[in-house]
Amino acid sequence: MYIIYRCSDKGNPKDKPEWIGLTACLRNFLTQVRSTDTFEIWCDNCEDATAERIHALLDELCPAKYFIRRTSLGNSGSFRAVLRELDARDAEDIYLVEDDYWHLPGALDILREALAHESARSTTFYTL
Repeated sequence: MYIIYRCSDKGNPKDKPEWIGLTACLRNFLTQVRSTDTFEIWCDNCEDATAERIHALLDELCPAKYFIRRTSLGNSGSFRAVLRELDARDAEDIYLVEDDYWHLPGALDILREALAHESARSTTFYTL
């Protein structure tokens, strides 16, 4: 499975619990999922300090090979770019993660099971 994790410092601020934030959700993802799958993290409109925190978390907690892609495309622009990336990855299961997803233990196993039973080759937990 190929994982694309999209995050941003910018955007429309929403009322969220204090524990839902870019760094907290990434830490949660890395500790709960513990995937060895290759993944990309798309940092769209992220400050240098945010990118450095992300890189440090990945070095500390990520057992997988990862790539950091920095963009300045905006929310809809980066989403369209991710969709183009999905189209380019034939016959590979893809999980698109956003920076406000909170994962429970076993979340990736549930996702793999869903993909095994469906004809879709990509999904996000928004669709489960």
